[in-house]
Amino acid sequence: MTIKIKFTAKIAKEMNTNNNFNEFVIDCINRHLSSDWGDVSERDAELNASDFFHALSCYQFTESRKICIRQDGTSLTVLYHEEV
Repeated sequence: MTIKIKFTAKIAKEMNTNNNFNEFVIDCINRHLSSDWGDVSERDAELNASDFFHALSCYQFTESRKICIRQDGTSLTVLYHEEV
Protein backbone atom coordinates (compact mmCIF):
# COMPACT_ATOMS: atom_id res chain seq x y z
CA MET A 1 0.00 0.00 0.00
CA THR A 2 1.25 3.45 -0.91
CA ILE A 3 0.57 6.36 1.41
CA LYS A 4 0.58 9.87 -0.02
CA ILE A 5 1.95 12.51 2.37
CA LYS A 6 0.90 16.15 2.00
CA PHE A 7 2.06 19.21 3.91
CA THR A 8 0.33 22.55 4.31
CA ALA A 9 2.28 25.50 2.93
CA LYS A 10 3.23 26.67 6.43
CA ILE A 11 4.55 23.23 7.42
CA ALA A 12 6.52 22.86 4.16
CA LYS A 13 8.06 26.32 4.58
CA GLU A 14 9.26 25.59 8.11
CA MET A 15 10.53 22.14 7.11
CA ASN A 16 12.64 23.78 4.37
CA THR A 17 14.17 26.33 6.74
CA ASN A 18 14.48 24.40 10.03
CA ASN A 19 16.31 21.06 10.00
CA ASN A 20 15.23 20.23 13.58
CA PHE A 21 11.60 20.77 12.62
CA ASN A 22 12.07 18.68 9.46
CA GLU A 23 13.40 15.76 11.52
CA PHE A 24 10.59 16.22 14.05
CA VAL A 25 7.92 15.99 11.33
CA ILE A 26 9.47 12.85 9.85
CA ASP A 27 9.60 11.27 13.31
CA CYS A 28 5.94 12.19 13.90
CA ILE A 29 4.88 10.60 10.60
CA ASN A 30 6.63 7.40 11.66
CA ARG A 31 4.96 7.56 15.08
CA HIS A 32 1.56 8.05 13.45
CA LEU A 33 2.11 5.08 11.14
CA SER A 34 3.05 3.01 14.22
CA SER A 35 -0.26 3.96 15.93
CA ASP A 36 1.42 6.32 18.42
CA TRP A 37 -1.13 9.12 18.32
CA GLY A 38 0.80 11.53 20.52
CA ASP A 39 -1.27 14.15 22.37
CA VAL A 40 -4.88 13.36 21.45
CA SER A 41 -7.89 12.92 23.66
CA GLU A 42 -8.89 9.48 24.87
CA ARG A 43 -11.92 9.63 22.58
CA ASP A 44 -9.79 10.44 19.52
CA ALA A 45 -7.39 7.60 20.41
CA GLU A 46 -10.35 5.19 20.59
CA LEU A 47 -11.66 6.42 17.24
CA ASN A 48 -8.18 6.04 15.73
CA ALA A 49 -7.95 2.46 17.01
CA SER A 50 -11.32 1.59 15.51
CA ASP A 51 -10.51 3.02 12.06
CA PHE A 52 -6.80 3.46 11.40
CA PHE A 53 -7.47 4.82 7.89
CA HIS A 54 -9.26 7.86 9.34
CA ALA A 55 -7.00 8.84 12.21
CA LEU A 56 -5.77 12.03 13.84
CA SER A 57 -2.55 12.43 15.79
CA CYS A 58 -0.94 15.51 17.39
CA TYR A 59 2.60 16.15 18.61
CA GLN A 60 4.21 19.01 20.53
CA PHE A 61 7.33 20.51 18.89
CA THR A 62 7.82 23.42 21.26
CA GLU A 63 5.65 24.94 23.93
CA SER A 64 3.97 27.11 21.29
CA ARG A 65 4.19 24.80 18.24
CA LYS A 66 2.06 21.70 17.80
CA ILE A 67 1.50 19.71 14.62
CA CYS A 68 -1.26 17.30 13.70
CA ILE A 69 -1.42 14.52 11.16
CA ARG A 70 -4.79 13.78 9.64
CA GLN A 71 -5.20 10.49 7.81
CA ASP A 72 -7.94 10.00 5.27
CA GLY A 73 -7.59 6.62 3.63
CA THR A 74 -4.09 6.35 2.19
CA SER A 75 -3.43 10.09 2.39
CA LEU A 76 -1.71 11.86 5.32
CA THR A 77 -1.83 15.62 5.76
CA VAL A 78 0.63 17.30 8.13
CA LEU A 79 -0.59 20.63 9.47
CA TYR A 80 -0.25 22.96 12.41
CA HIS A 81 -2.72 22.42 15.23
CA GLU A 82 -4.39 25.76 14.50
CA GLU A 83 -4.97 24.65 10.87
CA VAL A 84 -7.03 21.57 11.84
